[in-house]
Amino acid sequence: MKNAYVEITNICNLACEFCPGHDRKKRHMTVAEFREVAAKLDGKVENLFLHLMGEPLLHPELEKIMQVADSMNVKLKITTNGTLLRGRLPFLCSSKNLRTVCISLHSFEGNMCDDTKDRFEEYIINCLESAKVLAESGKFAVLRLWNLGNENPINTMNEKILNMLRQFFPPEREPWLKTHRGERVADHIFLEWGERFDWPDISEVEYTNSEDKAEKQSEYGEDFCHGLLRQIGILCDGTIVPCCLDRNGEIPLGNIYETTLDEALSSPRAKKMRDAMAHHRFIEPLCRSCGSMGKCKKQSLS
Repeated sequence: MKNAYVEITNICNLACEFCPGHDRKKRHMTVAEFREVAAKLDGKVENLFLHLMGEPLLHPELEKIMQVADSMNVKLKITTNGTLLRGRLPFLCSSKNLRTVCISLHSFEGNMCDDTKDRFEEYIINCLESAKVLAESGKFAVLRLWNLGNENPINTMNEKILNMLRQFFPPEREPWLKTHRGERVADHIFLEWGERFDWPDISEVEYTNSEDKAEKQSEYGEDFCHGLLRQIGILCDGTIVPCCLDRNGEIPLGNIYETTLDEALSSPRAKKMRDAMAHHRFIEPLCRSCGSMGKCKKQSLS
């Protein structure tokens, strides 16, 4: 398995307009729980992402969690909204296995109201300064922006953010280099554009009969999903799910505290999903509501 998304917390300090949240009980994964997860994943996965839902930097014992992750044979990656980044820099920079920190620069605008507008520039500068510190310590800092088009109401600050980026990392001093997802703006610092997508929603899938169901299963054509093939998700209560978009645990494949990863992947439900996906069919309602299959075909989830 290439990627494992381990949700160390499902709690977030923001309520972004573009994030659907989840319906589960709020909790942090304990250090003891994470140690058990780490033991069962070590040697089984290449990349370990410390997020699924929630803001990982909000975890009260993040430093201890990262110390456990540093004992594993994995490349460690974190995605954050950036609001807590400055205070976490010392142990992020010193982490042996931490390779990449992805910073969602669109998070602040997704929460913007009259009380926060005055802090927008402070937030962006904080993220850019933190990215520079991470890069100087040898980590990769990935600055992410939605590329939504001018008609979208939460995309109004993109040009302002880009202007601040150009001032902070002047292209005339160090030319920005095109990459397959965006641009390298400085050594170890990248700007990545992302397309907004709709999170899968099981409530949107309705079928009137078995023929309708069969038709819906085959409508994706040549699209495919990396779930169960290249990635797995583990929610903070230990529930194993096939991908990082199963935010409510709609497709539970077992619990990591009660079983092994191999046992979960060889379960009848998991095998049935993989066999169907090999023929570009998606038998789970949540999968049929997912709009990310086409994106999976175009890019690796590395």
